[in-house]
Order: sequence, then structure tokens, then C-alpha cells
Amino acid sequence: MKKILALVLTLIMLLVSVSAFAEAAYTYSEFSYDETLFEGIGGEWYGFAEFGVQFYIPDAYAAIEPTEEEAAQGCLMNFANEDRSAVISIAYGVACDLEGNPIENATDLADFYAAAGMTNVDVIVVNGLPVVCFYIPEHDIVSYSLVFADATQCCFSFGPGSDASVATMAGLIMSTLMPLEA
Repeated sequence: MKKILALVLTLIMLLVSVSAFAEAAYTYSEFSYDETLFEGIGGEWYGFAEFGVQFYIPDAYAAIEPTEEEAAQGCLMNFANEDRSAVISIAYGVACDLEGNPIENATDLADFYAAAGMTNVDVIVVNGLPVVCFYIPEHDIVSYSLVFADATQCCFSFGPGSDASVATMAGLIMSTLMPLEA
């Protein structure tokens, strides 16, 4: 009986250690909007009332209407620079694992993306909102995703992700993501 109890306690300690390690794998670094970073850069605020968020897109990016196919796949908005060498796509859809189980928080969504082969996966906090950021190597896209309690997500994708200027602009734009002002 003592051996079984010792084994159970060891397993519990191991599970607690693994759980603590998994949670510590993400930085939860906090970022906030700094309007001085956008001085001299024209642009426009966009908002999604249904998600309760807003964000700023610099004038260097023009809105492009999603195609019917893109819209059917959940694309809400597209933006591109003048020569279309840098693009932004914003999409909305379900957040679930491969078995169809709902994902309702940022940590679980980050775990899913990491297990699915995404790289540079992290959970950050932007203006109080938990955001999962990750890189999709096969498509050269940097993405930032908000997950909601109803197991849906709004994903902001920037490409090409390997371009340092695109990655920098993605970070700047995402620093403007915040709760929608009433």
C-alpha cells in the first residue's frame, strides 16, 4: 500500500511539474499602445463591435475586399501595401483542436499551435488582451490570435513573416489592439 501511495504521489508531483513547466513556456509579456510610435504616420482605426476590439492600420496599407472564397473561409478584412509585397489578413473562425474539442483560452490555443508545428509560439498580453502569436513556416506568415470564451478566434496574419520590416510593422500594428472604446 505504501508503494502505491508513493507512486501516486510521485505521479501527482510529476504532473504538477509538467503543468507548471507548460505554463512557464509562454512569456505573457505585456505590451501597450504608445501613440508616439505612430506620430507622423497617418492611418485609420478599425473596430469589430462583435469582438469588442479595435486596432490601427497605417496609411501604407490599403483595404482590399476579401474574395468570396476568402470570405467563406472566415476572412473579414485584407490590407496590402502599394506593391502588395506585404499583406495583412484578418479572419474569424472556430478555435478547436484536431478532435473538434473547443479551445477557450490563450494558453490552450498556444499549446495547440505549438503541437501543430507552428514556431515561435508565445502568449503575450496586449493592452490587457491575451494574444497568441506564432509563425507559420510553410506559408511564411506571422499571426496573432485572440481566442474567445465561445471557442472562436480572431486571427491577424502578416506576410511575408520572414521580412523584418513586415514583422516589425506587425508588432507595431498589434500593439494598437485594444478593447473597443464605447
